[in-house]
Amino acid sequence: MADNNRYYNTKQQKEWRAVPQVSGCSPQPSPPSLGIPRRQFLTCALAGLTTPLVLSSSFAKTPSKTPQPVPLPIDNHITVSIIVSGTWQSLTNRHAAPRHFALQTDMACCPLGISPSLNNFVTYQFVSMQVPQEADWGGFYPVDDQYTLTVLLHDSQGRLGQMVVKSLQTGTLIRRWSASRDGRQLKGAVQLPWEVDYVTLEVSSRDGQPMFALAATNGLADRLVLLDWNVSFVPYRPAVIESAKGHVADASNTPVGNPYQWRGVFIPSISPGWAGFTESCSSANADAVNDNSTKAPLLPPLPFQNYIKRNVLLDTLSQGLHILQVSNQVSNTAYLVEWLIKEVKDQSSSDPTPALSCLELPPYSLGSGYWHVDFSGTVIGVLAVPYRRTQNVGTDLNMLLEQIRKLFTCSDKSFTEMLLDAAEAYLRSEQNRSGYFAGDLLEIGNLYRVDVLERYCGVQGYPLTQEVTFQLAPDIAPPAGWPAYGQLNDQGAATTPPPPGPLNTPLLVFDASGKATLQLNKGWSYEVSGAYKGYEAGKCDFDTPVSGVIPVPCFLKVLLILKVYTTSPDSGAIPANITITDVKGNPVMTGTTQSDGKGNYVFSNPIDLPFTPGEYTITATSMGSPRNPGTITIAVSRGVEQEVTVQLGPIRRPPLNKKAKQSRSSSALP
Repeated sequence: MADNNRYYNTKQQKEWRAVPQVSGCSPQPSPPSLGIPRRQFLTCALAGLTTPLVLSSSFAKTPSKTPQPVPLPIDNHITVSIIVSGTWQSLTNRHAAPRHFALQTDMACCPLGISPSLNNFVTYQFVSMQVPQEADWGGFYPVDDQYTLTVLLHDSQGRLGQMVVKSLQTGTLIRRWSASRDGRQLKGAVQLPWEVDYVTLEVSSRDGQPMFALAATNGLADRLVLLDWNVSFVPYRPAVIESAKGHVADASNTPVGNPYQWRGVFIPSISPGWAGFTESCSSANADAVNDNSTKAPLLPPLPFQNYIKRNVLLDTLSQGLHILQVSNQVSNTAYLVEWLIKEVKDQSSSDPTPALSCLELPPYSLGSGYWHVDFSGTVIGVLAVPYRRTQNVGTDLNMLLEQIRKLFTCSDKSFTEMLLDAAEAYLRSEQNRSGYFAGDLLEIGNLYRVDVLERYCGVQGYPLTQEVTFQLAPDIAPPAGWPAYGQLNDQGAATTPPPPGPLNTPLLVFDASGKATLQLNKGWSYEVSGAYKGYEAGKCDFDTPVSGVIPVPCFLKVLLILKVYTTSPDSGAIPANITITDVKGNPVMTGTTQSDGKGNYVFSNPIDLPFTPGEYTITATSMGSPRNPGTITIAVSRGVEQEVTVQLGPIRRPPLNKKAKQSRSSSALP
């Protein structure tokens, strides 16, 4: 928190005087603008005094009494009274009736050799104007923009000769007054414009020698001391927007609402050095599909999409400070005032940069973006008190500020209105010992700022898939239901950047018709190969997404089925042992012919042992009665099926002996 006391001059600001309170509650927030960093509390910008002050108090409740002269700090034989009088309008209450009174004004006395200046006025000041200790009159200004300056000097040693009155800033001669003949008294009065706020009074002796120089003010009763607070508030947070993908939805336990709504926000503390939690946070998720070969932008969902890095929700402070005219006359304060105005101006510039990143969806992805967002709020509120009230004996500004801190409570009002409520509650109470009165504080304005910080963000990408159908395309069709095999290999991403991964290549299985269907990730390159059993596999490269059925070529290089039938001339179809040798006589395959249930005996090679084209010899030997074996040499060509019949010899009978032969011969005679 920062409470800064700074001096401002409202001279010639008739419009502000007509409505002295600059409202801190605007019906509509100002356009978005940027904030400034938090800073620490600064002490009052009142210059320290190096010499004791005489505090004029002759007015008390009746300021019409004539103020009394006071001795010069450099010569006790000389007394001086410099009075400012006029008809005054209250600075803090425009409804108060004007009043006429005279007050001893601020005075400084410089020794010989030192000329009065704005820079050394406070150093040599020995009288400080004291304003009426009553409500409404802590600050004032003349109703006609003029005041009367009355000067009275008395020297008990009769040395006074002449006084020359000049403007301190310009050196312009205002008046020249001579002392009485005995040199004991010098007096004069002049009506001056209110803007002549500092004068010098050069006093010389009767013999024309310089004695001393005085400086005086018009009372500076239209000056203000600014009190500024720079504190944090907890912005409303937007409701969490969840994802269908199950991302974590993180949010603070703070009220849900529009982060750009300032009314009703929670201000945890206005105490200096308070370091508690003042942020709110929320999260948003957005699901989207990118069914293209290029990356696509993914914006945060509304309202997160509309948040900017810095936004000024309300700014009545810039206008309030602009109305006030900076006083360059109060020692050591002008640069502080200018700094505050520059600081507010700097932070009232908006930064329309989107606070949340635009993410990118990879090609061919079902993406889900997530954003975690922090919201921090800063409010600057500026009040003002009359400068003259702060200079009265018995006023304690620190006591007033401490009571404001203790009594401050949050409400739907603006920050300065809440500060004023706390101040007025104390000033109207019986516990008020600060020397300030109800109505002494004025509202200058508020500046509410919200900073939005993207804590982290990212995209969770999921692959998009498509159904892809493959069909074996043999040069020679196999028998129905012939077994087949296949293989699918990924060849890497087909897009830059790549689609989501990792890529798991599924198993390729062809059905009885030579067809296979898979769900494949889009945006990848593949190589497919496949063939029927006994075929040479072909290959096909493709990228997904793909349209239509992908043909997978395969080529028949062998004879799939060789059928060997065995017969005999005397018995017809008979079972037999089969031996197949190649052209070199090497055995290739053996087996037996089996009944096919159709009156045939047939041998067929296993499907996983096809025949390479070439010349083969097939030998069939009898499994029953002795027969001469059958042999045949064939040429095998690539194809689906080839049939061959091997005929064995007839049954071989044993030879007859001599007696049997004779018996048969005799039995044959007539």
